[in-house]
Amino acid sequence: MKLPYDLVVVDVETNGLLEAPEVRITEIGAAVLKTDGTLGPRMNQLIDGRPVGPKSNVITDAMLEGQPLFGEFAPKFPRWCWDHSKNFVFAAWNTNLILSTLRWEYHRTNTRFPFPSKGLCARSVALAHFWRSNVFVASCGIDKALRMLGLSFEGTPYRAGDDAYNVARILQKIFGFAP
Repeated sequence: MKLPYDLVVVDVETNGLLEAPEVRITEIGAAVLKTDGTLGPRMNQLIDGRPVGPKSNVITDAMLEGQPLFGEFAPKFPRWCWDHSKNFVFAAWNTNLILSTLRWEYHRTNTRFPFPSKGLCARSVALAHFWRSNVFVASCGIDKALRMLGLSFEGTPYRAGDDAYNVARILQKIFGFAP
C-alpha cells in the first residue's frame, strides 16, 4: 500500500493563555510520513510567544528568550514543509485546533496563511480505527492512542516536535506500515 500523498504532521504549543488576542504559539513541530510509510524529516522550533501563562505545559519564558517571534519564523515554516515534500497533505492530531491556531498567528502578524484550510485529522482516523476494531472509546489523546496500538511515547509529551512525530507513528501503524 502507498499513501496518495506525503503527510506533514504538525503540532503547536501555545503560551497557555486561552483568549485571543493573548494566545501565542510558543513552539511548532512537524514530522513527515512519506507515501511509502517511512518516517521522514522532523523539525522543532521554539517561538517567542511570551508571556507563558499558567496553562502552559512544559515551556517556560526562559526557554523562549532569544527565540524568533512568530512573524520572523512564519515564512520559514511552509518552506520547510515544501522542501521535504512537494506533494503533501497537512495532518495533525486535532487538525481544526492546529489550523485555527496557526491561522490566528498568521493573521495576527499580517502574514498570508500558506496552507489549505483543511487537513487530515489523526484523532478521527485513530478513533475510527479503534471502532472498526470493536474497541469503543469516546475520546483519546496521543499517549492513549499509542498505548492502544502497542507503542510507547518517544520524546517529551507536550513538546510540539515530539508530539508531531508520535502522531506520525500512530498514522504509520494504523495505515499498516509498522508492525
